[in-house]
Amino acid sequence: MIPPQFEPADSSSYGLTAKPAEFAQEIQNNLGKLQKTIQQQIADPKSSTLTEEDLKAFFDIIGKDIAVLEKRDKSSPKIEQLQNKLIELKDIVESARESPFVGEKISLVERAKGYTAESAVAKGLQALDSKYQMLPIKGDGHCLFRSVSVGLISILVKKSDEERAKYFKDLQATFTDSSLQEKLTAFQKFIEESPSKKDSKLIPFLNSAKANIPVDFLRSLACDYNRKNASKEVLNVMAQANGLSSGEEYLKSMSDPSQAKYGDELEIQALAAALGIKVRVENVAVAGRGGRATTQYSPLSSTNDEVVLLFRSQHYDLGIKKQ
Repeated sequence: MIPPQFEPADSSSYGLTAKPAEFAQEIQNNLGKLQKTIQQQIADPKSSTLTEEDLKAFFDIIGKDIAVLEKRDKSSPKIEQLQNKLIELKDIVESARESPFVGEKISLVERAKGYTAESAVAKGLQALDSKYQMLPIKGDGHCLFRSVSVGLISILVKKSDEERAKYFKDLQATFTDSSLQEKLTAFQKFIEESPSKKDSKLIPFLNSAKANIPVDFLRSLACDYNRKNASKEVLNVMAQANGLSSGEEYLKSMSDPSQAKYGDELEIQALAAALGIKVRVENVAVAGRGGRATTQYSPLSSTNDEVVLLFRSQHYDLGIKKQ
């Protein structure tokens, strides 16, 4: 599926004659179409007819449109937002292309070099650099679940055998679904096979042929929790936002790893509660604008175990606290 052909603004009358606000909205709409197409391609590469040449052409055209808008109205607050969105879509494509599921640790200052210096994302990465490093996670639709699973695995491999056994026993007691129990058993075996507490050995293991076992389990666990605890109204709202007819259809879609649906706040709340861990989300762009960037999700029981997520427009990476 390829979006409608976008007419470059500098070769059509629309970009030069339309009101800047209307033109900015048109660019935003085109970015939305392109994002939806990219997500579909990532979820099911075999069914996509979008080529590398198509992507480059669309990126170039939208980039030219933004440049025309900037020439016409440099004060438009939309320009930075559109530029950042274009960069983020390029990031998603690059991350999904050949990158590993879990990358090597990188400083946030280094990661900021991929953005324009004045962008909110670049400023946010620089502002958060004193607190965190980043473990890059592949942008394949599973980034939330993979980020949380890698953070959880990093916590569990440092526990004693007795502590891990108790953790899994307590976790298993929270659900009765037989298929979920099978996935928990596979996840537990995955943890026990983890080669080392050191990132140098753990990261290659997290990129092995078994790398999706934790993702599959966490998707199912989040949906099982929300099926029992989220309100019908909330689930129906999520269904409508995703073009689905019911809350149950939303849960089935989200739990299916082959659909690679993006998880968000509802799933984060569920994972924190079901896994018994704190999940701290740092919104990078909000940090760059000097706003309150941190959201904390906590389980009912008290715990010191915490996973940090670095959020950049529908993408999550794992944050590693600096000592």
